[in-house]
Amino acid sequence: LAPQLSRFGLNPLPMLQLKNGSVAANFDETGERWCQHFSSIEHGVQASYSEILRKARQARYFCNRTMPDLCSNCIVSWLDLEQQFLSLGPKATGPDSVPPEVLKHCSPAIARLYTPITFKTCGLCAEPFQWSGGCYHPLYKGSGQQFIAENSRAILLGDIPGKCVQASLRCKTIDVVGDFLSEFQFCGRAQRGCDLASHIGKSILDVGQALKIS
Repeated sequence: LAPQLSRFGLNPLPMLQLKNGSVAANFDETGERWCQHFSSIEHGVQASYSEILRKARQARYFCNRTMPDLCSNCIVSWLDLEQQFLSLGPKATGPDSVPPEVLKHCSPAIARLYTPITFKTCGLCAEPFQWSGGCYHPLYKGSGQQFIAENSRAILLGDIPGKCVQASLRCKTIDVVGDFLSEFQFCGRAQRGCDLASHIGKSILDVGQALKIS
């Protein structure tokens, strides 16, 4: 049945075991199970979109919020965005489902549309709420039964335009904040991805185990 459905662009519901041991019967039950699993990984709680948005607005637009002084060199321009779009390679899309090929081949026009949002992001020191998160997607760990949620980890798929703005802003501000970052600051720094952080973390654990210290 699956090959016949795939000819029409349809895929069967992947088998997923619920916490009570039964199997998910529809996409709603599947989404709820993945939400439970991802929440447990992050030690978080499930919340509605409106509740999170309300809390974010209170923090961002609080009347006594201290705003930093920005110089013109920290503002992401139309040209900066266009260069980021042109450098895009194959990437998985985020919740907005905008493919990188569209941003790359229509970079001048789309960069112009995103420039006002970018100026507001730099001026308020707060990006649009939709760019602050993303959509979790399960990745099978390679061992155990695939229909058991605990055998998958999560990867966060964010909106590509937001990533381009973040990358442009990071390039402009990294020299300013670099003096205040330690050597073990990986997030937000070029050439310091998860692999290097994981390698150093494991090395520290190996040293502690060899020396029999905590």
